[in-house]
Amino acid sequence: MLRKAIAGESLQLPYGGDTFCNFVYVKDVCDAIFKAVASGKSLTFNASYDRGYFMKEAAAAVKRNIPSAKIDFGPGIWPSKGVPIPRHGISMPTNRPTDNSLAKKEIGYRPVYDIDRGVGEYADWMKKHWDICSPDVVPFHF
Repeated sequence: MLRKAIAGESLQLPYGGDTFCNFVYVKDVCDAIFKAVASGKSLTFNASYDRGYFMKEAAAAVKRNIPSAKIDFGPGIWPSKGVPIPRHGISMPTNRPTDNSLAKKEIGYRPVYDIDRGVGEYADWMKKHWDICSPDVVPFHF
């Protein structure tokens, strides 16, 4: 969504807006990995933001950061019956939020990047490094 918005291309899908995703920004993941390794504990942790978002909320975050974005999803979940799964067969996640409570308790993990902050920082990074992430270099597969 974000690369299409920056490239000035639209993404209009008649479905998928009610699909739930556990988005997490890479800096929160790095923080969780660092804290897990530093703790020396042999446990498995979840690392994500404290809440999940629907794809329509993710599209709205892209639009807030790039007002010219033409990104829209219709109702329903993704994939739906009779709707092709994009991204070469990778399906979208379920509607269950990720539970970060063990990571918070055991290693002090505290995610700080909500969807707006993550999308905004990533958009800034993409614009600065467009020479390595533009559709000319990394073609769209959607």
